[in-house]
Amino acid sequence: MYLMKVAALLQQQDRLEPSREMVRRRAIVPKPSEMDFANAEMERTKVLEQNIARAVGDYGPIYVEPGTPIDRNTMVSDLHRLASLIYVNRAVHCVSGTEFRHRRLVREGILLLSEMATCQNAWPLFIIACEAVDDDQRLAILDVFEQSRQDQRRRSSHVHIIQHMVEAVWNQHDLDTENQVDYLTIFDAVIRGVPFIPPFA
Repeated sequence: MYLMKVAALLQQQDRLEPSREMVRRRAIVPKPSEMDFANAEMERTKVLEQNIARAVGDYGPIYVEPGTPIDRNTMVSDLHRLASLIYVNRAVHCVSGTEFRHRRLVREGILLLSEMATCQNAWPLFIIACEAVDDDQRLAILDVFEQSRQDQRRRSSHVHIIQHMVEAVWNQHDLDTENQVDYLTIFDAVIRGVPFIPPFA
């Protein structure tokens, strides 16, 4: 009698198992509308990335002879384009940061910042500065921060905040010698560690 009851319970559980499995599967499969939206967003991101890459060109935005004056608005636009491609590489394509094409973008961004001497544009300054890996690049970035703070013609109160955050990212990169920590995880930790909203948020 007891064994029959156990067998009946096991049969009932077997009948319930497929329905439980279906519920479990249904829970992890996104709705078609959500998938369509995600695919459309990725497609739009790809098109924007291609347009920006076309505007930057194969050799970066510094395409005039040395000593030739460049319109500052053009330089700022180029800075935003480079920062956008760097961010997409890291956040969307998950590149490690050592790839040749990525390092070229970073190099061009730092050269452009050095050419500008000062920069009050918080977002591209932050994104490009965070990518500086060697001493020469970091010294060039620190020089831009210093000159930007001393620039009396423009509002520069946020520059020390950006520098503080960039140096925190550098410290994280230096500790993560084997690239085990995700790019966005580092950004998230640094931004959460600041007791105020960053100027580019």
